[in-house]
Amino acid sequence: MTRRIQTAALIFSQLKPIWNASILPLLLKLRLFSAVVASVLLYNSECWATTANDVRLLEGFYFRCLRHLTRSTRCPAVQNHDTVDKANKIDVYRVANVSTVEALLRERRLRWFGHLVRSDAQDTARKCLMKEVDSGSAWWKLICGDLRAVGVCSFADAERLAADRIRWRTLSHARSGHR
Repeated sequence: MTRRIQTAALIFSQLKPIWNASILPLLLKLRLFSAVVASVLLYNSECWATTANDVRLLEGFYFRCLRHLTRSTRCPAVQNHDTVDKANKIDVYRVANVSTVEALLRERRLRWFGHLVRSDAQDTARKCLMKEVDSGSAWWKLICGDLRAVGVCSFADAERLAADRIRWRTLSHARSGHR
């Protein structure tokens, strides 16, 4: 997790001139952040068996970045970027209009799960999924929590719903907390 955060932090710092450019609209900065920084931060996260501490670390980095990006919108009178910004998460996420890291992780896991469930029974990835289910792995427990969060009660229900890609994507996207 630390290595993933360090890599994303390096990219974020390299783009500091863009983040600090007052001529660029916040929406463009947020889209760039999502495409470049957040995608590096969460690369391959659908396969992670994250702990609460992992999510806390990711969320902390993500929030600090968003706080920096939304500062001019939230605090237009503050010109000095060295001033300490004590914005709370509610304000930052409201202004940025983005999902939390936890919601993004859930959405990514559910999309991957849907892909695995739709795959052929002889596919290696599908066989690995079934081993995860049978063993009750930490990753499978996360998926079970994600399924409950979107209102899916059983593996059979998930298989039935995931068969319709559009419906599954809408379900995992809308109910995961994504804005």
